[in-house]
Amino acid sequence: MPLANQARFWQLIETSGEQVLVKAGDKVQVGDPLMIMQAMKMVHTIHAPKAGVIKRVFFKEGSQANRYSPLIELEEEQASSE
Repeated sequence: MPLANQARFWQLIETSGEQVLVKAGDKVQVGDPLMIMQAMKMVHTIHAPKAGVIKRVFFKEGSQANRYSPLIELEEEQASSE
């Protein structure tokens, strides 16, 4: 799976998932919230880096993630040609 199609959490520390806001098959736009994570007592909202369709969610609520954990797989929306 290409790294460009994954949302990852790039913090240096372990995090826990508070809430997953999307599921496989959901359409998202750039900037849509995907999930809420907590690290070092701070809450972080992970946003969609691109418009597309969620193909897979790797992360479950309450799970731990490390620096390079893939969170979701996103199939980029193809621009329609006219």
